[in-house]
Amino acid sequence: MGLSKPDHSRWTTSQSSSNFLEPSEGKKDIGWQAGERPPNQYMNWLQNKSYEWEVYSEHQFDRIDSLILGSGALLNWSGTQITFSSDISIVFKFKNNIYTNTIDSTDSPIALADGEAVVAILDESNATLTQVAYGSITKGDYSIVPLSSLTENTSEHEVILFWRSGGGLVIPQLRQILQPGLDFGLGEVVPYVQAGQKFWWDGVSNTYTWEVSPNVIQHVCAGVPVVNYASTVARFLDGVSISVKSGQKIHVDDIGDTYFIESSPNRLDTYAGGYRHLSLISQSGDGIFAVQGYDNGITGSELRMYHERNGSPLQNGDNLGVHSFRGLNSVSAETNFISIKAIANVVTDGAEESTLTFSQMLGGAFAVRYTFKPDGLLLPSLDPPPAANYMTRGAVPKAWLDYNDDSGSTANSFNIDSVGDDDGDGLYDVNLDLDYASTGYSTVANYQTSLGVSDRYANCGPLTNGSIRVTIFDISSVGGVDGDFQLISIGDQ
Repeated sequence: MGLSKPDHSRWTTSQSSSNFLEPSEGKKDIGWQAGERPPNQYMNWLQNKSYEWEVYSEHQFDRIDSLILGSGALLNWSGTQITFSSDISIVFKFKNNIYTNTIDSTDSPIALADGEAVVAILDESNATLTQVAYGSITKGDYSIVPLSSLTENTSEHEVILFWRSGGGLVIPQLRQILQPGLDFGLGEVVPYVQAGQKFWWDGVSNTYTWEVSPNVIQHVCAGVPVVNYASTVARFLDGVSISVKSGQKIHVDDIGDTYFIESSPNRLDTYAGGYRHLSLISQSGDGIFAVQGYDNGITGSELRMYHERNGSPLQNGDNLGVHSFRGLNSVSAETNFISIKAIANVVTDGAEESTLTFSQMLGGAFAVRYTFKPDGLLLPSLDPPPAANYMTRGAVPKAWLDYNDDSGSTANSFNIDSVGDDDGDGLYDVNLDLDYASTGYSTVANYQTSLGVSDRYANCGPLTNGSIRVTIFDISSVGGVDGDFQLISIGDQ
């Protein structure tokens, strides 16, 4: 028998019906015995049935052999359902015509129990298939039905599109079994990577680019995030660069966060921590960008780091530069993190104003904990103040003042905002730049005596958490008197 297509029988139903006689049911079961001579119409009927089956089988074979599945976007198999955002197209040939039937994306997701299948009776037109109960299925419909319940006794052929086997998804037309948790494409062709060529995958935009020749990059298409080698899956991730020789295979273990490279036939070399990665998730014009990462491939705990840079720091001048790194341990919001901010500022007179600040965001409340200057000075925290009476080497005086009553100068001071005039009664209210945590703090004042002046002394105490009351007395008189004084305050913080 050659490869040429044989001719059809030429028996047709166009002949007169008197030439055909359908045998009885008994003869259909046992045929004719030796010596029996069936009427000639029986033989004509048998030849005609043979012709009808020839034509039917040819058309069905043509339909199934040409059938192609496609979709404009990736599908996902979770282990229990198929999710798709673009229509599933079923393209087939029938009697030399090409037709497309579709399952509309609004039917997504399609859930399958173990052993259930998606079957369709294709319509010889460009039609959208309708999901119906299997008992009502007809041309232009598809159904979810257990494989054990398939009858294939309809006048048209039932096509099995998908079926579930355990946790896997069987796609007969693609000769594939997909494992749970995979995105997959229908109708996509994975390009062949030649030795020395480069391949980049962008998991955010779901596209890949391709080096078609040295230093010539071609944007190929969207999709194809998964490449299958037998039953082992290799996943391409953001920013990962893996070099392999022509014919080598890569195997990735998502759960164990490892990958394997076939160094020689049937030999795998293991690399732990194969694809932990970072992704740039945001960037703004003011110099702030955020980096996102995971501690286990593309799953696991999400880690974030923010970097902020303001200004353009110079070696001298009034320029201000800020670098801030913030590490978040919360995925959804900046709930808890530590910030380290360095501010470099060298003014024109040579005074050093640089600081290093440690801050904390805890439960949505931001607080500056410590601020250091290059000379080792620990500055008071800003908002809120540290706890009262904390014991550290940095518990230095929190305010001091050398006050000149004649000029009212507070130039030689720290953490002093202003001094209220005594108006001759010897009472001075010293107002602080930074309030203390409470009104109970330790302050000492000294009266500055001079020759020819009677003995005088200064008394002071906390007025509020933001001011100090200083009173100067003369032991030889009643009431307060004017005078210069010095003040030092340890504070309760």
